[in-house]
Amino acid sequence: MSKMAALGQRISVALTWLILGGCVSQIPSLIRQPLLENPSLHAVREDIAYYRGSEVRWGGAIARIQHQKETTVIEIIAQELGAEGRPKETDLSPGRFLVRIDGFLDPTFYRAGRDITVYGTVAEGVTSRSGEPLFPLVQVKTYYLWRPRDYPPSYYPYPYWKPRGYY
Repeated sequence: MSKMAALGQRISVALTWLILGGCVSQIPSLIRQPLLENPSLHAVREDIAYYRGSEVRWGGAIARIQHQKETTVIEIIAQELGAEGRPKETDLSPGRFLVRIDGFLDPTFYRAGRDITVYGTVAEGVTSRSGEPLFPLVQVKTYYLWRPRDYPPSYYPYPYWKPRGYY
């Protein structure tokens, strides 16, 4: 019986490791963990020269994507990040910022409205076409494109809404 007990113990340990291995997050640790000193978008916009080279972890909804020769520039509508690093759903935004990512990103996936979180360094400030606002440009070291949010239907189709029996 001791051989059977040892075999059973080994099998249970192996199953435990398989189950726990499936729970490992695919989100990069730099995206999940907040920075000790993470300057706000407003502070960086006010004094880009001071914050140039600073590391930031920001996120929000993609507004536009532009492909350049060897990089992709994404304009992001900034949103506050949640505990796991995902942008919170809110109508409030402190503004916009730009990120530069090396390589080509497929606009089929990186499209307007998708949530993204980036980690990188403040590179420079870019003025808009009209010359008005100053957008901080972040050179990205790592990023995470979040899956679209799934919501339950706003109504319950037949027969769920139909009253049953007498009240």
